[in-house]
Amino acid sequence: MNKAVMLAILVGGIVLVTYGVSASKSFSSDVSRFFTGSPTD
Repeated sequence: MNKAVMLAILVGGIVLVTYGVSASKSFSSDVSRFFTGSPTD
């Protein structure tokens, strides 16, 4: 049971990291970074 919970948390973390990386490379983030000089949240 404990291993299943840890595996679910690990997979969820990987999904969130992947989503964050793809969002940081989006077009709107590039436009915002161009004008402000800093990445979006």
